[in-house]
Amino acid sequence: MGESTTLTIRIDDDFKKKVDKYADANGLTTTDLVIQALKQFVNPNCPSCGRPLLGQALPGFSEQLQEVEAAHRRENMNQPYLILTSENGAAAVYWGAFDASNRGGISDGALPFRCYLDDYAQAEEKILIPRAVITGWRSTSAEPEMYQRMLVAGYVDGNERARNIYRARTGRGRKR
Repeated sequence: MGESTTLTIRIDDDFKKKVDKYADANGLTTTDLVIQALKQFVNPNCPSCGRPLLGQALPGFSEQLQEVEAAHRRENMNQPYLILTSENGAAAVYWGAFDASNRGGISDGALPFRCYLDDYAQAEEKILIPRAVITGWRSTSAEPEMYQRMLVAGYVDGNERARNIYRARTGRGRKR
C-alpha cells in the first residue's frame, strides 16, 4: 500500500455508533472497516467465489452461455444440462433443458429452463433462473446420476423450486 493520507467524513452520531459496534464485533477498527468497504466498492468481488467482478461478465450473461442457448434454439435440441447457481450464499443445481420455445434474450435477465420433475426426465416445469446467480453449466445425460451426485455433495436442489411451482399450478404432487 502507498503512503497514507487523511480522509474526513461526517456521519450521523447514531450511524457512527452502529458502524463502531459492527467493526468491534468483527474485530476491526472503524478505520479498517471503512477502508475495507471502500475497497469493495471500488473493486467489487463475487460474494460466492471472491473473484473480481469489474471487467468480467457474470457466467449467466456470458457469450459462451449465449452460444449454447442459440445452438439449442437453432437445432431444437433436447440435450439435458446442469445449471449451477449461487443463491443466497448456497450452491444450487438445476437439471433439465433449455426452453427453446421461449425466445427471451440475454437482456431479459433470466434463463428460460425446463426443469425435470422426476428421475426419468418425463415430466417437466418451465421456470426462469436469474442469470446473475448462474455460476456454471455442463451438458449431461438424460440419466440423473450427475445431478444426484451433486445433491449428495451438498448442492441445494433447484428442481424442488420447479416441483413446487408444478404443485401450485396443478394442485397435484409429483414424487421423484
